[in-house]
Amino acid sequence: MFRPIHPDDKPRLQEGLTKLSPASRYLRFFSPIDHFTDRQLRYLTEIDYENHFAWVAICPDAVDSPGVGVARWIRLHDDPTIAEGAVTVIDEFQGKGIGKTLLWLATYSAIERGVRAFQMYTLGDNSIVHHLLEDLGAHPVASESGTQEYRVPLPQDPDELEGTPAPLVLRAAAEGRI
Repeated sequence: MFRPIHPDDKPRLQEGLTKLSPASRYLRFFSPIDHFTDRQLRYLTEIDYENHFAWVAICPDAVDSPGVGVARWIRLHDDPTIAEGAVTVIDEFQGKGIGKTLLWLATYSAIERGVRAFQMYTLGDNSIVHHLLEDLGAHPVASESGTQEYRVPLPQDPDELEGTPAPLVLRAAAEGRI
């Protein structure tokens, strides 16, 4: 089941983090994070759905309906047409299309709210991913503190999404290639 995130998803996020391998956590957070603080959980779940939007994937038929993935975007303060985008799917559910669906939902909701590009970060020494992003149409913007920033252009109309580089970049992220 896919739906926008709610404040009562805090336990799902905390549990989901424990279901990520150390390698997955490092690739997503660029550090060996092993838990979220209460403040982080509030920030990640108590959102306004206009400048910060997140979708969750939940297994409703499993015990306690665990969360298996989340995709979010957060609008930049200095340029509201750009949002930082991210996706995470727990290891056990990677490669099943969940990340792709979450990213499509996040992208669609961002375009509907006037976002024209996603900002993405990769580790600075990951030249394979840098080449992949550039081949898929992302543009390198800046490099600092061991990370590389990219911009992924989005169409103005969500119905035009499939005709842009964004789905290719997002698909590669969902498949764990980025």
